[in-house]
Amino acid sequence: MGHLRAQSAAAILKGLVCRALILVLPALWSLGALPVQAEPPSLPEYAIKSAYLYQFSSFIELPPAVFPEPATPFCICVLGEDPFGPLLDALQRKTVQGRAVAVIRLKQVREGGGCHILFISPSEAPRLDKILAALETRPVLTVGDLPGFAQAGGAIEFVYQDNKIRFAINLDTARRAGLKISSKLLSLAMVVRQSSGTAER
Repeated sequence: MGHLRAQSAAAILKGLVCRALILVLPALWSLGALPVQAEPPSLPEYAIKSAYLYQFSSFIELPPAVFPEPATPFCICVLGEDPFGPLLDALQRKTVQGRAVAVIRLKQVREGGGCHILFISPSEAPRLDKILAALETRPVLTVGDLPGFAQAGGAIEFVYQDNKIRFAINLDTARRAGLKISSKLLSLAMVVRQSSGTAER
């Protein structure tokens, strides 16, 4: 039974990424972010991660107050050195929950008051504890790929498993920020309990 559940979760995860890439890849090619070839190229790491960021937006529920106006965009932000470049800019051609997507790059965490998803770059490793403390109760989904990011208090951490990009979710962090995460997304993730520093499947 456990093996069947694992197979089912893997299939759902594959479908989630495929749907995201179907939406994002045409924009990436039009921007010249990926080469045009007769056969699909091997996707860069951050192309996959940018697709995940877009998909995460459909599986989280933010407090209504973060969207004060009907025209308020859904803001995906990067704090620190940007590893995505035009890969993330392609998302600005998309919508999330009926809202236009805006991509914002930040140098300091205090600039991120309007962010809904915030990717914290590896360049911010020396300041990670202070950044996460500043964001602890703010309604923003923090995402990163630094080792131990979720256990340190980040909401979602990209991890490598079986040579594929997966993710871990810290439910304690999400709840403190007032975020609700879809059970479907949770079923695909390793769930980290910050208080105990352990992860569950």
